[in-house]
Amino acid sequence: MEKISVVIPLYNKAAYIERAIQSVLAQSSPDYELIIIDDGSTDDSSKMVQSITDSRIQLIQQRNQGECAARNRGIQEANYELIAFLDADDAWKPGFLKTILRLRSTYPNVGAYAVECEWQDTDIIFVPDIPSLPPPPWEGIIPSYFRSATYYASVTSSSVAIPKYIFEDVGYFPKNVVIGGDLDMWARIALKYPIVFSRNVEVTLFRDAENRVGNTRIVEEELPFMKMVEQSMQEDKIPSAILEDLQEYLACWRINAAKDCIFQNRRIDLAYEFLRKSRDTNRFKKKWYLLKSMLFLPYSFRKMVWAMKPLMQSFLRKISFNM
Repeated sequence: MEKISVVIPLYNKAAYIERAIQSVLAQSSPDYELIIIDDGSTDDSSKMVQSITDSRIQLIQQRNQGECAARNRGIQEANYELIAFLDADDAWKPGFLKTILRLRSTYPNVGAYAVECEWQDTDIIFVPDIPSLPPPPWEGIIPSYFRSATYYASVTSSSVAIPKYIFEDVGYFPKNVVIGGDLDMWARIALKYPIVFSRNVEVTLFRDAENRVGNTRIVEEELPFMKMVEQSMQEDKIPSAILEDLQEYLACWRINAAKDCIFQNRRIDLAYEFLRKSRDTNRFKKKWYLLKSMLFLPYSFRKMVWAMKPLMQSFLRKISFNM
């Protein structure tokens, strides 16, 4: 059975890291090493790791350089060809590695292997729908990564395993990206390789965890791969089979980035630029027009509209349930 290197980037997650580690130690497939990169934590994260005794665990400490740099260090330290990633505030179910190895055996020459996730927010657990993929229990090559990723993160930094040689081909995680470096990585892989996906729910993503990067920061610059894609589009180097889905993926990313800027009163000029670049979207035209109108409204009104969003979502869920 193939061995796997498991990489966990760690920064100030003392309250959660034990849960993540125990979820790895509970795997039904025992042939792995666990590499934890402490990226300059200032809390008791490292002490928590050191309190767990297991010969498969390796703790490496470095000065704070960000999540991407920590993952890159883990890749460099990995002894095995297949590398699986887990965030320090998430957890695997016991069959995660077994599912990954089954996918690896069935599809040996692809760019990445990913599984379905459930999202937990306080006491609510849900599995988002992915309309572009067949329903469970399907698994196979994702027909169009960019279409699936437009509507839902089909690949996440806690639900994926990647062969080491892929990084040598497409490059490592971008070091200077504060948020979205993982999305940049998956996109670069998807441009060159198929991605395999299983609808087995094998991962829990805890959205309510404190100090979660995606909960505390907004995007203020485009991902590096976007410039490369736009250059390739100008030179007609993007395969026609993925061109439309890729264009809509970029538009969706920019529209969501503009939304964060608008409703958090950050860089309205940047929000305008994001919307300018995404104006030709076909699938998200209504959202585009709504956000464009918000640019000209005072922040107090925008803040009120944003505060109403949870109430509207709760109301729609109740209507759906009663129907």
